[in-house]
Amino acid sequence: MDAYRNLAWLVLLALLWSATFGLVKIALEIPPFAMTSIRLIIASALLIAYLYSRGERLGAPGLIWLHFGAIGFFALVVPFNSLVWAETRISSGLASIPVAAGPLLTVLIAHVATRDEKITTAKLGGVLVGFAGLLVLIGPRELAGVGGDVLGLGAMLFGVVCYVISNMLTRRLRDLSVAAIGAHVMISGALISTALTISFEQPWTITPSWNSLAAVVGLAVFTTAAAYLVLFHLVTTVGVTFASLTNYMIPPLAVLWGILFLDEPFLWPMLLAMGLIFSGVWITNRALDRERVNRTTSSTKTSA
Repeated sequence: MDAYRNLAWLVLLALLWSATFGLVKIALEIPPFAMTSIRLIIASALLIAYLYSRGERLGAPGLIWLHFGAIGFFALVVPFNSLVWAETRISSGLASIPVAAGPLLTVLIAHVATRDEKITTAKLGGVLVGFAGLLVLIGPRELAGVGGDVLGLGAMLFGVVCYVISNMLTRRLRDLSVAAIGAHVMISGALISTALTISFEQPWTITPSWNSLAAVVGLAVFTTAAAYLVLFHLVTTVGVTFASLTNYMIPPLAVLWGILFLDEPFLWPMLLAMGLIFSGVWITNRALDRERVNRTTSSTKTSA
């Protein structure tokens, strides 16, 4: 029963997050920092209300706020602004495809950041296959046919890297409830984003349309407050690896929403890119599974 429940949470998270790309495209007349700030301030208010409705309160120890700030920066501020900036150059569907490279980037980051998760020939093969899919998107337009933009796709990849880092940081907060993690991280992200907005933009001069404002509210309520509660629940109860499976679901769903609601085109190179990236992730996961089996076998022999 728990397995089906976790799968339901995973599908819900993918549905929520896949809507992000289309909503951002609708809200593009609002500058990036301001859009992120509005989104995070509304989401913070909702999560604080949810926290207090559960009988919990804000008030984490002083030093742990630095940890929350780091998660907020890497999970919210950088990825959100990277996405907004990327979508000024590429379609919402195209912007979603690099998200699938998250597991591949996790392998590369783990190689640098850990001692026991070094890259192997098999894992390197998977990474190369996956990144071949990204090259399809940023190759010559005559080849890609999707209007691939190096800077736009690069911004998305950078946001995915920061998101992977934030998941690693979130794993250390198992002693706190999901509501507490969500509220504290969202507040931290809102404070950082608001400071950036005031420093680099003039939000008081913005006169957005009602459509843009409605899109930002949708981003705040559904793809931020609700989605991150689901994410933190999955990461702290099931683990980062299971939560990262949303990377398989988000691109096809986001491309579908773009086609249905934004009249964006779907071209065969986008399907080829997703196929290569998913194949790379599958090859890499097979290599990781073999490593886990070998470690278990070696441990059993040693204890015997």
